[in-house]
Amino acid sequence: MAILGLANPSFKIRLGVVAQTNHWKVEGEIFAYEPYLREMQVWAELFSNVDIFAPLANDEIKVAVAKYGFSNARFSFVSYVHTTKWWGAFVRLAQLPMILLKLASFIWKHDVILIRSPSHFGLFAHIFVYLLGKKSITKYAGYFSFFEGERIPSIIERNFIRNVLRPPHYALVYESVQSSKHLIPFIPAAISRAEISWLQSLRHPQSTKRLVFYSLGKLIPVKNFDLTIKSLGLLFQDHAELDWEFHLIGDGDEFANLKRLSKMYNISERIFFEGKLPYKDSMRKLATSDIIIMPGVKEGWPKVIIEGWAAGAVPVVADAGISNQIIKDKVSGFLFKPKVIHLKDILFYILTHPHLIEEMRLTGWKEVQKFSIENFSKGIEDICRDRLLLKT
Repeated sequence: MAILGLANPSFKIRLGVVAQTNHWKVEGEIFAYEPYLREMQVWAELFSNVDIFAPLANDEIKVAVAKYGFSNARFSFVSYVHTTKWWGAFVRLAQLPMILLKLASFIWKHDVILIRSPSHFGLFAHIFVYLLGKKSITKYAGYFSFFEGERIPSIIERNFIRNVLRPPHYALVYESVQSSKHLIPFIPAAISRAEISWLQSLRHPQSTKRLVFYSLGKLIPVKNFDLTIKSLGLLFQDHAELDWEFHLIGDGDEFANLKRLSKMYNISERIFFEGKLPYKDSMRKLATSDIIIMPGVKEGWPKVIIEGWAAGAVPVVADAGISNQIIKDKVSGFLFKPKVIHLKDILFYILTHPHLIEEMRLTGWKEVQKFSIENFSKGIEDICRDRLLLKT
């Protein structure tokens, strides 16, 4: 991903970015999670300089990454362990004092701070911008209400944003919120108009009547991919005559378990594990699918819905978070209760009503235009000018 700061940015100031997203240094080049970089491109083009406070990882890269190409980016890296193993909490506790000192210094040096939340870094960044009187804008990448399993730091941070912060501190949240001067409902960047056109151009009529299902994401328990395979297993048991195949793009700790489940349900010949793929390769695969399944219930911003629409795939999504604010059920996609039997019933309905796919594909291509990076960039520029009162 080659990205350059604009020669004539809208705001000629230095933006401080606080992100808990892992970064990697490989042969002198900086890499980060591809969707994160996709959005950071917008900020890098709007501001003359972006300074990024983030953790530098030294572990194996297990997610889709891209290389920084910002000509106007500088980095303030810290060490921070993300592991979920039992010892991780003790290491993080030891690392935190030095991180907080560096974070406070970083925020002090900048007049405007972009905070990416929720995260431990985000929690303390909000406290510091409040105490130091800095202007800030929060990109809250999660469900902005309580949910089962929400961790205490996230609860504290969310309530601090909602109940303590006031202008000149603003928070971009995905879902509709009660009237507030500092909480702004905002759909984030997803995909550029050029990429939408490219994906649409890849769509060709299927040479077979077999329906193709796809899912993509990191293979971890929270993504609920086991629910999909169990649902397909039940579908096969009850209706072996129906013709379909399922492809799963991604890698992670759940791979062995998902492989075992596919064998247990006797559907190994219909399940294809694609492994981790670069973004463009994933999108090319997606353009060959009819249905994209997203079974996770803790997705902050379900970007895969937008990617599915652009690629001409009909999204079948767990009814959780803000999915029901994006999808019109049975119009632009399908929502299902996150239970095995409910997903199985939806997939059976689709397989026995295949004409709906083409109708919804056309609807999706109309809906996806709302979620372009260009729209996101224009919205961010307006907020920075009209709310933060930054001079263009």
